[in-house]
Amino acid sequence: MRPVKPASTARGAIRLLVTVVAALPAFGPVQAGSKAAPSAGPFERFMVLSRPGGARTVMVGLPIRVAIGLAVEQQQVVVTGAGRFEARIGRTVVRARPGERWTVRRVAGRAARVEHLVVVQRFSPAEAAQAQRLVAGLRARGHDAGVVAVGLRLLIPGPASSARADGLGSQRILGDGRTVLVHVGRLASEARARERIDRLSAAGGRPWHHEFVAAPQDGVVALIGPDRRERGRARAVTFGSASPLVLLESGAGPDGSSRPRPPRSYEGAIHVVFDRKGLLATVNEINLERYLKGVVPAEIPASDPPQAIRALAVAARSEALAKLARGHGGQPFDLCWDQHCQAYAGLERVAPSTNVGVDATRGQVVQRGGSLVEAVYCDTCGGHTESIENVWSASPNPSLVGVLDGPSSRSSGQAPSESTLGRWLSTRPPAFCRGPESSPNPRYRWTVEMSGAQLDWLVNRSFPVGSVRELVPLERGVSGRIKLLGVVGDRGRTVIHKELPIRKALGDLMSALFVVDASRGADGRVVSWRFRGAGWGHGVGLCQVGSRWAARAGFGYRAILAHDYRGTTMARLYR
Repeated sequence: MRPVKPASTARGAIRLLVTVVAALPAFGPVQAGSKAAPSAGPFERFMVLSRPGGARTVMVGLPIRVAIGLAVEQQQVVVTGAGRFEARIGRTVVRARPGERWTVRRVAGRAARVEHLVVVQRFSPAEAAQAQRLVAGLRARGHDAGVVAVGLRLLIPGPASSARADGLGSQRILGDGRTVLVHVGRLASEARARERIDRLSAAGGRPWHHEFVAAPQDGVVALIGPDRRERGRARAVTFGSASPLVLLESGAGPDGSSRPRPPRSYEGAIHVVFDRKGLLATVNEINLERYLKGVVPAEIPASDPPQAIRALAVAARSEALAKLARGHGGQPFDLCWDQHCQAYAGLERVAPSTNVGVDATRGQVVQRGGSLVEAVYCDTCGGHTESIENVWSASPNPSLVGVLDGPSSRSSGQAPSESTLGRWLSTRPPAFCRGPESSPNPRYRWTVEMSGAQLDWLVNRSFPVGSVRELVPLERGVSGRIKLLGVVGDRGRTVIHKELPIRKALGDLMSALFVVDASRGADGRVVSWRFRGAGWGHGVGLCQVGSRWAARAGFGYRAILAHDYRGTTMARLYR
């Protein structure tokens, strides 16, 4: 591909962007709060989600299909097929033979315009008037306050005989991700947003950062055949086949990190579209139940007990459906293939035992009061799960509260003291995720040691505080996971908010459930740090290793789910 020279070809690229025939399926306007919602498949839906314009409602057909981001930030994508396959670009459809390599190359692209909001409170659409009153009060106090509405309400067909007072007829609400956000700044960079968050936090506030796509990405791709001839240009290319499609070359993962991967096979369609940076993204559009057959064996061993596999299948289905209404941060897909959403391996790890677990629970989800629960899960909770609001910027959820990982569901409901937590982490008390004495779980308890220089380098990648003098847990959740970590250095100090940023700042620790000790030299400088911790992952919801040993102790999958998702029931959305 000839490189595009910014100065000499900019006008030509702009003309091309304007005149190109779009390869995307057409979709009608999506209205906020409408009683009759237009139908939208996943390709239309994720294109709606990647465009700004407030909270809206769309109809999702049955069977439900999902769009999974396989890679982003690519310059080209190479696809082949196990059998005959087709490639559609604009109005052109080409038919390919098994094994032929077809290439999609980026010709020109425009990144999305992203604004970085400093959010102070969220409201439901029904509370929009309260949000406006808060904005007025903040502006009266001199803040640059405003409001944005994001997310979708998703509907699915219901029984033809049903009648609803809200005018939805036979439609049922699948998920409602509509949210009204009140912010005190729409900034051009995350760094500036973080600076404002730090100032407001120092004054006692609890703001958080939210990325908002103010203008969508766009671009032009070229389809190149195995004979190296170009077959057309458009905004996207779609590959389809009754046989598996094989993605031969992939770039960065959906989080932007570089992760070279071997060829992988996928059922369903593969779309090549533009990501938020104006580079190429590959997206697998697939039936939800087939998607789960690529998720469950990627998340737990296929040798796990059948009841544990069924519990994870229901949780994974519930989590996927709950996330459809939010999208993936302006990216052109519903979910990513990585553990950020749920690990998805396509056809590479499909196993008979996990297929049986998915089929046996077809259409089953976790609900509370008729509403879908976002049934998140982690690998090892470390003996006590965590409440959702202590891990993410989320409202308290009575179904996602911290409980002991064992036959008892007791919890004090309060964060442990530093001394109590230190003693607890020094022992291996009974818990499902501890495993048996003959085969203990190494992630149940762990220790990490590093030099003072190592920690200084890690922390200063994101927080320029100089040589770290102290790490101070300022607030913990009910399990003991750190919510706010104070970092004191010789050139400054900062507060790190939430579980994952804390773990990443300290070198990707297995969890934020830890206590830390420092060894100091004669001059008072830290020579080394020692972290004693428990668990792997965020700790919210289902404990995967815990479910394995609960199943082996005789618990059925319904009992496992009811224990980890409090006050919930099972429901079947479809058969």
